[in-house]
Amino acid sequence: MTDGAAWIRVAEGAIGILSIYLGYRLFCDIPAEPRRVFTSIVSGALLGLFGLVSLAAATANHRPRAAAIGVHGTTKSLRAPGIHRYQRRAERTA
Repeated sequence: MTDGAAWIRVAEGAIGILSIYLGYRLFCDIPAEPRRVFTSIVSGALLGLFGLVSLAAATANHRPRAAAIGVHGTTKSLRAPGIHRYQRRAERTA
């Protein structure tokens, strides 16, 4: 992942968290006026939903890095000379 892509994901995550927080504040701080109650509830819910989608987009394409594989994909113990010596004896007797 390049540095530019990392900063974009961090920005998406920050925007998502901020949107969820502001949506929560709008949703919980309902004014006493009946006309503004519906507006605050809908605005808070939409901001929270936008924040959730933004966080999901920031983490959707995350793929873990592949593990480093040794020479020929084997471990050092399988490349030991003692193991190969025993395999050659088995081939000679067969």
